[in-house]
Amino acid sequence: MKATDHLRKLPADAAAFSEQEFEGRYSTVDRFFRLLTVQGFVAVGVYGIGCAIYSLPRGLSLPLRAIHQALQKFIEITTGIMLPVGVEAGGGLYIGHFGGIIINGGVHLGTGCKISHGMTIGTKGAGRGNSVPRLGDEVYVGTGAVVIGNVSVGNRAIIGANAVVIHDVPAGSIVGGVPARVIGQNEC
Repeated sequence: MKATDHLRKLPADAAAFSEQEFEGRYSTVDRFFRLLTVQGFVAVGVYGIGCAIYSLPRGLSLPLRAIHQALQKFIEITTGIMLPVGVEAGGGLYIGHFGGIIINGGVHLGTGCKISHGMTIGTKGAGRGNSVPRLGDEVYVGTGAVVIGNVSVGNRAIIGANAVVIHDVPAGSIVGGVPARVIGQNEC
């Protein structure tokens, strides 16, 4: 992907945050400045800029990579949001709250995903391979949820609070529990 392709996703990300956070209130200028104080938006913005930097030719991007790495680490420490450039995220990514959000490099997040706080999306660890989850479009991941291993989560699925997803989730399903199982259908 080219640097400009990564930067083109930022307006969709800003729109997702603006819709969720402000619900049409405030002027455009007020929303812009308020967005700069939303930790999830700042983390997603730094992620998008980092992806653009890493897609530049290596010689050109090396000094910028060092700056980005320092900024990324600062974001991780101050917000508790780990969103490395290895994540493949579609536009409109929304991280509603800060704190304890771990998304492993290599994870695929579809367009319009909504992520809550205190959750992990990544590998199973403990020597079980490097397979990472793939989330479809408009997936909601609830507070405290864990999605691990080589699993696919279908479009418009809802992962309930504190669910542990270790198997594929069909599109439009609502899952909950440990391990997560289908408990309903997303009618939206």
